[in-house]
Amino acid sequence: MRYLMRDGAPLTDSQWGQIDAAVVQKAKETLVGRRFLTLVGPVGASTQNVHLDTLSDNHPAADFWGDNDESQIRVKDRRFVNLAAIYSDFRMSWRDVENERGAGVQAAIDAAMAVARREDDVVFHGLKEMDIDGVFTAEGVNRLKIGDWNKGEAPLQDVVKAIEVLVGGGASGQRALVVSSDLWGKLHRIQAGTGIMEVDRVRSLVNGGLFSSTRIGENKAVLLYTDPHNIDLVVGQDLTTAYLGNEQLDHIFRVFETVVPRVKRPRAIAVLE
Repeated sequence: MRYLMRDGAPLTDSQWGQIDAAVVQKAKETLVGRRFLTLVGPVGASTQNVHLDTLSDNHPAADFWGDNDESQIRVKDRRFVNLAAIYSDFRMSWRDVENERGAGVQAAIDAAMAVARREDDVVFHGLKEMDIDGVFTAEGVNRLKIGDWNKGEAPLQDVVKAIEVLVGGGASGQRALVVSSDLWGKLHRIQAGTGIMEVDRVRSLVNGGLFSSTRIGENKAVLLYTDPHNIDLVVGQDLTTAYLGNEQLDHIFRVFETVVPRVKRPRAIAVLE
């Protein structure tokens, strides 16, 4: 991986090891989308785009001769989406480099956190300037009005309604629920007359996991069927750190990755807002 230009950096193997470990750990702690999406790759840093297919509707036939071509599922549209480069740079002073004790680790952690948050932004909201659709922005997703989650069984009722809509549209498999941080707090109350917290009742309905994210806004949630024929996340270059060069004795580094979410079946997603 010569493009990382690590040979030109004045860091020891030990220093690189500390930075790499810290970057990976912080990313794992921060990322939400990767906890429920299927990852494709890493397919390599040289991969610039991947295809995104739209299939025809499924109308199974039932007849005597078995010659009804209208029952065939076909690719009715194919487009190519570019992988977005997500990155954050940090500077390491020459004094810290010479010190060799945890040099640049904190700055690398902050950069990793910024990249991880931006990845979730792209997963949930897409990237308009690159024509990338996100979970909330893809055309054709189901949009339902959210109730007041401070009252009664509103959270449970909203999730049940969303499941009914998606199943009615043909969705099946693993389903996950992502809620905004304010709704996450509202789930942690005991439902009157049951002795059970609302979060536990809702969690029992989502076999793909219940998650909270600060990247989706306020008073919002999304229920989605997460099987890879519905949605996935393509990773080209997974999160890593490169050396960019020196400037006035200091040294510049970049934490970066290349990714693109592929929303294949928007009808397998229900946005509550």
